[in-house]
Amino acid sequence: HRPDPENRADFVVPDLRNWIVENRSKLVWSCLVLVQNWIAKGRKRSEIHLASYEDFAAVMGGILDAAGIEGFLANLAAFRASAKIEASDDSEFMQALVKQKAPGDDFSTDDAHGILFDPVGRLLFPTLNIKEDDKAAQVRILGMRLGNHVGRVFKLTVNKKETEVRFERAGKKDHSTRWRFVVPPAA
Repeated sequence: HRPDPENRADFVVPDLRNWIVENRSKLVWSCLVLVQNWIAKGRKRSEIHLASYEDFAAVMGGILDAAGIEGFLANLAAFRASAKIEASDDSEFMQALVKQKAPGDDFSTDDAHGILFDPVGRLLFPTLNIKEDDKAAQVRILGMRLGNHVGRVFKLTVNKKETEVRFERAGKKDHSTRWRFVVPPAA
């Protein structure tokens, strides 16, 4: 492990993109061999769980397990811990949401729009970068932006106390995605 992997230059394949293009047929064949091996061994699904990607994790983990390749998503907890607290740009508008919607309270994207936009439809938080004038378009884009924050942990002020809260999907109601903040249990 290196403290600065982004500065690494000693790669076995220095131009990976070009190498992939040149070796595409071998790579596809190798993937098909792995999948066929998994099928031949009974298509056992992995027990690995990855929220919102359950089927992907179960199938990919199963394919790799069948081939004896260990470590699929083994570094997920470490990755999440290293990226635990999100950038302050995002924290600003998330703070506005949690101020109106306490942890545990579900809310819709339309509710969030009412908090993040003024009454005439102007965005109060430019970091969201939503330029549409039409409210329906604003809500649709805001929903996608909120979806990008699912699973992330933010340090926000809740009841006058700095608290780590995780942003989550809270299901659907009336064909509308619901959201909520959750205070993770103390480690």
